[in-house]
Amino acid sequence: IPKNVRQIGTDNGKLRIYIEDYAYSFIKDISVDEDDDGVVGILMGDVQESDGIKYIFIKGVVEVTNAAVFTDNIAFTSETWPITKKYINAYFGDYDIMGWYLCSSKINDKNMDIINKADRENFSDKNNVFFMVDTASGDEAFFAKGKKGLTPVSGYTVYFEKNTDMQRYMKEMQSDYDEKYKAQNSEEKPQQEKTKSGGQYRNLTNDNKGD
Repeated sequence: IPKNVRQIGTDNGKLRIYIEDYAYSFIKDISVDEDDDGVVGILMGDVQESDGIKYIFIKGVVEVTNAAVFTDNIAFTSETWPITKKYINAYFGDYDIMGWYLCSSKINDKNMDIINKADRENFSDKNNVFFMVDTASGDEAFFAKGKKGLTPVSGYTVYFEKNTDMQRYMKEMQSDYDEKYKAQNSEEKPQQEKTKSGGQYRNLTNDNKGD
């Protein structure tokens, strides 16, 4: 169990969710364009069990760039998984898919029927979890699978380590965005343009809390 941690909420009985800070910061820093309904991504990590307690470790995330996210539907298309798995294999080949995340100001816990439908269709493993961030309010919550769909958990833990895989993914994602941004017409709202992946990540060189 990591020692350098920050607890959010209270422990959730027989299920404990740990998310590494670089992965957590990546999700929390996502900025959703006002014309978009939301951004989704994949949670990568592993599961361990000890003394009857299940530990879910989220060690990396991969943003899904070609899923269809609307206020009435979240669809992982036939093109989603080949591209997404290419990124997973390139950066997080040693990890398993542990679920998914959604960042949105328009879809929240009042739209659980839409979220549950997407979860059932794409994430069938009983250990898969779901992380939701309301980009307008900043509210966040983890959900685990229950008998009637996704159920919110009472708390989770952010832990800190070097996590070079996630650092590499974040740096290269930002580099790709910078190149695309420079190629855009500078007259098209240059001050308002933001990457869906947020832009200002936790300092990757001077704030390695896990070193």
